[in-house]
Amino acid sequence: MTHHTPHHIPSTTQEQRPLIAIIEPNTLAALGLAGLIDKMMPMVETRIFESFDELESEGDVAFMHYFISSLILLEHADYFLERRRKTIVLVEGPSRCLPAPFPTIDMSLSQEELVRAFVHLGQSAHGPQGKHPEIAQRGQRPLADRPALTPREVEVLKLVVSGLTNKEIAATLNVGLTTVISHRKNLTEKLGFRSVSALTVYAVSHGYIKMEEI
Repeated sequence: MTHHTPHHIPSTTQEQRPLIAIIEPNTLAALGLAGLIDKMMPMVETRIFESFDELESEGDVAFMHYFISSLILLEHADYFLERRRKTIVLVEGPSRCLPAPFPTIDMSLSQEELVRAFVHLGQSAHGPQGKHPEIAQRGQRPLADRPALTPREVEVLKLVVSGLTNKEIAATLNVGLTTVISHRKNLTEKLGFRSVSALTVYAVSHGYIKMEEI
């Protein structure tokens, strides 16, 4: 008996990383979401499944989160109700008919808006009774192990996250362009990632900037 092997975002280390499952029949949408998750949470491994049956064929695998289409949820509500703290439903536009416990991600949003939605979910992880997902929180370093950013690096980080270019940051801080580039290089080396998406999640989840300031 054979079955389709789900798409895996390859692991860059030998140790087991937290796993995220995407169950979405639309392959392009699933790959786009996987790419965004990979940029924002490089500490996780993402697996894509085209159907619920493919997910079940994996056996007893512990996933940190499930990103599922609304159709998958409606067809397998009992399964995901048991995992509601780990499940995020992918929708197109405002959702009006989904069970209340499930947070949603609107896949019709722009990439910038999707990043904001992910960060919002991450902030909700601190909500009452632990009802919300852990996204953007799992795998972060403890406070004592957090890279020490200089005051200037923090300023640059906040301006990068706010959407300014290197030239605009240089003008805002009244420093040279090469100085800004140097600070960004230091940020990349200290934090281990360079994308604005990942920097946004880091800055918000570590208290360097508030959501409304982005």
